[in-house]
Amino acid sequence: MLCSGGASPPAVPLNLGTFNVGIHQAMLGSKKHLDNFRRLLGKAFEEGDLHLLGLCEVGGHKQGLKTAGICPQDLVYGVLAEKEYCAAVLQAYMGVWHEAGAAKPDGVSLQLWAAPTSVALASEALDPQLVIFDFRVTAHGHDGKVGRLVHGVLHIRTPSNKQNLLMGPKCG
Repeated sequence: MLCSGGASPPAVPLNLGTFNVGIHQAMLGSKKHLDNFRRLLGKAFEEGDLHLLGLCEVGGHKQGLKTAGICPQDLVYGVLAEKEYCAAVLQAYMGVWHEAGAAKPDGVSLQLWAAPTSVALASEALDPQLVIFDFRVTAHGHDGKVGRLVHGVLHIRTPSNKQNLLMGPKCG
């Protein structure tokens, strides 16, 4: 929502998507897997008319594209309109967003307001982590007005070296 102070703020519709990619860290070195991932990005924005796509499991736990030496923006080039879409990663989490939409009638733009952050949540049995992407939102026809979108991805993972305490004893 865009905030102007005073009168009630105008509402701006946003289309958000999320997807658990499930690419293992070793798969990030494969041209075939990266090409499939690029195709997925293109389809998501084309068919979903998205402003933002949040992705998790883009590589191994607490690893991801940067550990593999891959620039997230390189995955967007050639798939989405040049200079209109941006991407950022933190560990195995990725955000891709439409940055130039407000230039078009009824368009909306997102700009990363702050670098993505990670919050480890306390748990004895699990390894939960919240990754937060914070965006500035602008829209065509709403000059001088700025909104904020905070997008969080919560990933709850059972560490492989711990028994899953939530499942209880096996029956059988």
